[in-house]
Amino acid sequence: MALEFSGPGVPLSALAFAEAAETLGVHAPEVWAVLTVETRGLGFLPDRRPLILFERHVFRRETGGRHDRTDPAVSDAEPGGYTEGPHEYDRLQQAVRLDRTAALRSASWGIGQVMGFNSTKAGYPTVDAMVADMTRSEDVQLKAMVGEIRSGNLDRFLRVHDWTSFARGYNGVNFARNQYDARLAAAHQRFAQGPLPDLTVRQGQPQQKDLVRHEALVAQSADEADFAAGRTAQVGSVPAALPQRFHVAAAHQAKTVVAVDHQIAKFHPAILLGPGDGCACVHSCGSWLHGNPSAENLLELFSTFG
Repeated sequence: MALEFSGPGVPLSALAFAEAAETLGVHAPEVWAVLTVETRGLGFLPDRRPLILFERHVFRRETGGRHDRTDPAVSDAEPGGYTEGPHEYDRLQQAVRLDRTAALRSASWGIGQVMGFNSTKAGYPTVDAMVADMTRSEDVQLKAMVGEIRSGNLDRFLRVHDWTSFARGYNGVNFARNQYDARLAAAHQRFAQGPLPDLTVRQGQPQQKDLVRHEALVAQSADEADFAAGRTAQVGSVPAALPQRFHVAAAHQAKTVVAVDHQIAKFHPAILLGPGDGCACVHSCGSWLHGNPSAENLLELFSTFG
């Protein structure tokens, strides 16, 4: 049975990215700076649900604090309680059982982490409409982010690199708690001076329907594993020689997908990995396992964990 809030999860396209930058009147580094600080450029979990963060203090505000005593995990005067990743949906579902609309308005959604209560600013008639659209693609998520930025006239701060003013408007008055403005400045400098993410690689990732037939490449030990070039591992049911050296960390349960199918690709940190259950979401290198697993389509293999 499909998970609630899961959808096609189509990766970000170069066309949509270019349109976003043009609409905001900025260049690629400015847009990538915001995306990197918000989500490291990832709008979906491996199960193709939008990346979210549930804000319990917002839910409290939305519901007048009437659930504080019975459900403090999702209704509290102070921010916090974050579980991150897919477990944020556990918090969301708890809140949904109490008040669905308030719950959806209390989470930030997708690649730009647009708050549900900003759905109108993002261009939607209701929060339900925004959430439903967010499941479709990162293009849609980016467009919503652009809508919120323009609605608040925050694009003017992006254009002149006034990161403090942008942070105050987009992240909120408490932006300094997590050095949001400083992180924006650092990310922009990195992208302005170095290479940008290759969106053609991400568009080459197959969608969920193409992934269910394949298993992840999984290290056989829960301990830290370091496989030398030329070793054999199991890819689905097909043994394949590993042509490059790679490293799997115990912190990620020694599981990741590291195969590419028909090209040697260089990956920017922020490529989503793994076809779902048990696979790590890794912000380093890699791609989706696609096609018929074989030594031939394991052209390049390199995964490290920071």
